[in-house]
Amino acid sequence: MTSAPTVSRPLVHARQAVIGYQSALVQPFDLTVCTGEFWAIIGPNGGGKTTLVRTLIGALKPVSGQVVRSPANLRVGYVPQRHNLQRGLPLTAADVVMLGRTPLWQLGRGPGNADRDAVLRALDRTGAREFAEHPFDSLSGGQQQRALVARALAAEAEVLALDEPTDNVDLTGEGELVELIAQLHREGLTILMVGHDIGPAVHHATHVCLVDRQRGRITAGPVAEVFDEARLSEVYGRPMSIEYGDDCVHVHVKGGTRAA
Repeated sequence: MTSAPTVSRPLVHARQAVIGYQSALVQPFDLTVCTGEFWAIIGPNGGGKTTLVRTLIGALKPVSGQVVRSPANLRVGYVPQRHNLQRGLPLTAADVVMLGRTPLWQLGRGPGNADRDAVLRALDRTGAREFAEHPFDSLSGGQQQRALVARALAAEAEVLALDEPTDNVDLTGEGELVELIAQLHREGLTILMVGHDIGPAVHHATHVCLVDRQRGRITAGPVAEVFDEARLSEVYGRPMSIEYGDDCVHVHVKGGTRAA
């Protein structure tokens, strides 16, 4: 597991925040995300993980309480669980990455040299340069996710938020994608990642957020303080065990198969 930088500043601060769509999903909670941290957001399916991350980045308003971002115009790159690009559009991977630059364009102005340079840098950082001119629809799940991560980076994101980025990605692509995200964190990017597979998400994390909708609470903090068998068992409603390897974390349902 990696360690957060010793010098950091708050980027996102939730104060007695309540998340949900009109009605509350959980009780009020406090949470602070600082520069250079890697947050793994985990919990059962349908528990509110996506709602939480979208509230933290400003895509949703909290039901009550406050979520303050510093600076107020904090640049966030968001990689959704499923992209909303209409199938059949004649877009290459590079075109999709360029979409990340559009919020930075002046009104009535198209892409310039700075935009094209930013796209190339993002493609290089994500290993997507080799298929940059391929139709986006023709790419594998892992390649599409790399292009979407590159789109977020092209926007000069200070925070990269990813919602189950390995969903619909094969086993080889999953490992490569998680390692890419870990490398971006090592380069200094702050990460918020919703993880379906607990082990890979937590292995690289500095902090964990457990979303427990059944009990209406969020438990958040450094991995060493929050991620343990008792809390996992409570959140998932089944006895869980955690095994630490040299380069991995495995979570098992006790008496059953590996959970993640």
